[in-house]
Amino acid sequence: PMLGSVLIDAGTNLTRFGITNDYSGLARPQGGAYDIGAYEFDPSLKLHLDFDVTGVSNVVDVTGNGGDGIMFDATNHLTFTGGVFGTRAGNWITNHVMTDGNGHFYDASQYLAVTNTAAFAKMTNCTISLWASFLPKTLQNVEDLLDSAYDPHNIGSAATNSWRVTTIPYASSVLLRGYSASTSDSDGDLIGISGATTTNLSLYTFSADCSNSVCVSYFNGQPVYTNALTGFPYLKIFGSPDLAWMCVGASVHAGTPQWGDDLYPNDEYHSGKMDDIRIYNRTLSAAEVQNLYAGNGAALSSSVGSPGGGTTNETSISFLRARNAMGF
Repeated sequence: PMLGSVLIDAGTNLTRFGITNDYSGLARPQGGAYDIGAYEFDPSLKLHLDFDVTGVSNVVDVTGNGGDGIMFDATNHLTFTGGVFGTRAGNWITNHVMTDGNGHFYDASQYLAVTNTAAFAKMTNCTISLWASFLPKTLQNVEDLLDSAYDPHNIGSAATNSWRVTTIPYASSVLLRGYSASTSDSDGDLIGISGATTTNLSLYTFSADCSNSVCVSYFNGQPVYTNALTGFPYLKIFGSPDLAWMCVGASVHAGTPQWGDDLYPNDEYHSGKMDDIRIYNRTLSAAEVQNLYAGNGAALSSSVGSPGGGTTNETSISFLRARNAMGF
């Protein structure tokens, strides 16, 4: 159920039949009572861009929290392609080169701007998860997948504890990077280096527990690193001095997201696919992260094949979801 659905808290306790978890493996109930349907509504899921629900110029946040990804100009509108488990994914293509006016040239591509970030603006504990694939690039060696950060030494203390999901220059790792009061752009904390970048869609997940100063990173559902999370009492959205926002597929660069009103975003464009972007305001367990990789439960993963291939039958997915929603 989506946020506000009449199905929330309207179900029946079926534990006497051995049903203790929903179809995706979440324990029932997540909220005050049991929900109707195959999936238990998780109030901790604050952003979910699945790329299956889109408008003319936006990718819908299917949680109902209003964090849609906005495309501000037709020249940066996304195209869509095969995603995980037969669904759609966003397709970022480096389609031109732009300059910042100072003789620097950048690969330019599409991006989404999430301007309503109230649901996840400041999180003591969180999980950030997304599927991504990468294509070779010629002018750039850093790609920002999700970015709301800026170096507080350059922009002021308001940017402290901001974060981004990015790649390391000249390397093949995806990481959650945060900016504390003691770090700068050249030595920002590298929190939970996740795994190699790949040409197939792979799942990158970061489960950050600021209250206990630890972050666990996962690659394709498996934990790969546990890192100390020092100097971060929370993670927050910064974006720019004028607007707290998150850029999907490029660097916010402390600018505003409107296309053509300034030179930003103008850097660190992604080239490849992204799918199923999720932000929770709690740390997911290892089993829950594995369920994200499995594609809403073992039944789906065994029925539709490899998540990275993007060649599964969408009809079979729809049938399985409808079948389970009816209680079969």
